[in-house]
Amino acid sequence: MTNNYNYHKNLFTGLCLLLLTVFVAIPELEAQDPRFSQINASSMFVNPAMTGLYEGQMRVSFNYRDQWSSFLGQVPFRTFGASIDYRFYALKSDFLSIGMTILKDEAGDAKLSMNRINFSASYMKQLTGGRGWRNVQYLIAGAQVGLGQNSINWASLRFSTQFDGNSYNSTLPTGEDIGTYFNFYPDINAGLMWYALLDKNKSVYAGASMHHINRPNISFLEDLDENMYATIILHGGGQIPFTRDISLLPVARFMKQGPSYEIDFGASVRFTTRDFRDVAFKAGVMGRLVNGANAVGSDAVSVLTALEWDRWALGLSYDVTVSGLSATNDGRGAFEVSLTYIHPPSRRLRMYCPKF
Repeated sequence: MTNNYNYHKNLFTGLCLLLLTVFVAIPELEAQDPRFSQINASSMFVNPAMTGLYEGQMRVSFNYRDQWSSFLGQVPFRTFGASIDYRFYALKSDFLSIGMTILKDEAGDAKLSMNRINFSASYMKQLTGGRGWRNVQYLIAGAQVGLGQNSINWASLRFSTQFDGNSYNSTLPTGEDIGTYFNFYPDINAGLMWYALLDKNKSVYAGASMHHINRPNISFLEDLDENMYATIILHGGGQIPFTRDISLLPVARFMKQGPSYEIDFGASVRFTTRDFRDVAFKAGVMGRLVNGANAVGSDAVSVLTALEWDRWALGLSYDVTVSGLSATNDGRGAFEVSLTYIHPPSRRLRMYCPKF
């Protein structure tokens, strides 16, 4: 038991260092919106309470999103996310989980970027049920504490005052009160989640989270306060079996940050072979509604697919623009890929979770 514990401890520590190394080594990643269309493949970015919520002992995930490269050329919005979490046995049928998330986001010629690293913890309290799948319920509380850093490349920006009458002249003053190139701020998130397993292939779950609870100052100017809006997320879903091998996985997410909000909803069909390696295939569609011009309108439709094989899951999705922007980008919105590895648990740490 001791040797097994030390092995997993060293493996977890090594993977944390690997994620930090990747984060430092990719300064040119570009992005705008730290939101992924593959909701359940980026669960720790949705709700800290989803830390440790998987059927395994350790999970490592990577997410990548490329948006609007069809008309932004060399400066599209790109987002990179990575996470790792590990679950421990606590009391009776309860569990304690810890984890780490990294998000890197950059957009435009000015390379306006947002970088975050958060450390997560969650406690999973069993409400009902015993061994097996049937009638199991858990309530999970989670929190994240970390550091954010925004940066901008002022030197790449051009201002009207730098036009000398004939052409752009970078030696002319900008006439602007240019601040620092970067700032740092603390970041605090928290969330709750509940789920119930009605049978092996039948479940329901719901959660709520609040991000940037402390509303940090993100201004580049020392004498100006520009506080980030807190983000509220409500999400839920479940699994509805059709047969022993085919089931429907509905999912929905509501996000609100300041005056802006977004609603994502849809479903995937999951087919499993039920062999010893548990191969499964998923395909689905998601719709997205956003507020704008004092009205709610359709923004995009996402087509999603995923392959689960043994301990691995590979997800691919594409956002087709259906808003007025489609006249400019011909409907070509965003491409997204996710890769997840789940290390199997010891018998003592086995936990029954919903299918996502």
